[in-house]
Amino acid sequence: MSSQLDQFLDVILALGVVLAVAHLCGRLVQFVGQPKVVGEMVSGIMLGPSVLGALAPEWSAAIFTTEARSAIFMLSQIGLSSYMFLVGCDIDIALLDRSMARRAAALSFAGIAPSMILGGACGVMFFEALADDSQRSNVWQFAFYLGSALSLTAFPMLARILEEHRLAATPIGVLALFAASIDDAVAWCLLPLIVALAESRSIAHGFLPILGALGFVALCFFVFRPLFAFVGRKVEARGALLQEEFALVIVLLLVVIGLTDRIGVYSVFGGFVLGACMPRSAALLAAIRANMYQYVVVFFLPMFFASTGLGTEMRLLFAGGLLIPFFTILFVAFFGKYAVCAAAMRASGFSWRDASALGGLFNARGLMLLIFANVGVHHALIGKSVFALLVTVAVITTAAAMPIFDWSQRASRSSRLASPCSPVQARTRT
Repeated sequence: MSSQLDQFLDVILALGVVLAVAHLCGRLVQFVGQPKVVGEMVSGIMLGPSVLGALAPEWSAAIFTTEARSAIFMLSQIGLSSYMFLVGCDIDIALLDRSMARRAAALSFAGIAPSMILGGACGVMFFEALADDSQRSNVWQFAFYLGSALSLTAFPMLARILEEHRLAATPIGVLALFAASIDDAVAWCLLPLIVALAESRSIAHGFLPILGALGFVALCFFVFRPLFAFVGRKVEARGALLQEEFALVIVLLLVVIGLTDRIGVYSVFGGFVLGACMPRSAALLAAIRANMYQYVVVFFLPMFFASTGLGTEMRLLFAGGLLIPFFTILFVAFFGKYAVCAAAMRASGFSWRDASALGGLFNARGLMLLIFANVGVHHALIGKSVFALLVTVAVITTAAAMPIFDWSQRASRSSRLASPCSPVQARTRT
């Protein structure tokens, strides 16, 4: 019993430190014009071996015991998936008309193809410099992996940024989120293929998660959606959400988290699809948000940032002659996302200012790239030095998103990113 109590106290201490540091960093970065979520992301890195582990290894070991790390990891997975469920609930598919759907497809393609090609070229060019003893992949597998990694957009981070600026429900917010969801879905479908090749398994085996994902989407829209519609009608008539009904929502959310991980698709998309399939019942969605939002954002999401930061060693970036590959890949990351996406949106009818703002947001890679990097390390596709490189790219591109966004807005006071040059009309929610 004493041992269990000690473990409990260790976990409580670690959770308290994570929350305190995350919210302190979140407040500090707001003073320099960054979204709070960027500070929370940096806080995870500060608590890991990059800062705390390097400056005070005894403190780090005492605070983040094996049991505490395990608890943080489990809470992080629940928290991120729950947040993306709430994002899905806020997505109004009705706003995605035919014109908007074409723009979302164009933006997604512009964000994927050039980044994959340029990232793959960097993989071939720097394979010898970036190769690690633990790396299982050959030059072409490594190039495929690096190109896929650079094609990512920080879907959860983008959602937080749009939410903080009250743009998530506007047409431009819906466009960015749908395009980012397509972008990341493609990248995560490619990852099983890369892992299968690295482990000398058949390519056909890598397609199994894709088929499973399609079946999961069908399950959500043809089984769960009618069930939620029934609950929504009850809530509309009653004017309140019962505890049993809210419990049903939570149980189904936990089911899809486990199910999507089981079929090989990251659980964040399970949460998002479940939220997106919710009927647009105002009373039901308002009740779910009122019951979940604050606790998910205040408690669970910092666990996700901490879990990732605890596995990041950024000091490796400055060892082994990585600076030239790093700056080249960083340039490719910016050009492949910001410049190409902005040009694609300009060609589809947006003003240059709005196209620049979208390109800046789409360039943020955040912790989705960190997750991708963690998978690469786990399957020996990359070594720790490449992992550190990808972490740094994720931090810089995400931190640059809002300065580009704000600069694009300030370019003209008359352009408030409410609509593109086409007839789509909407107001930013205030």
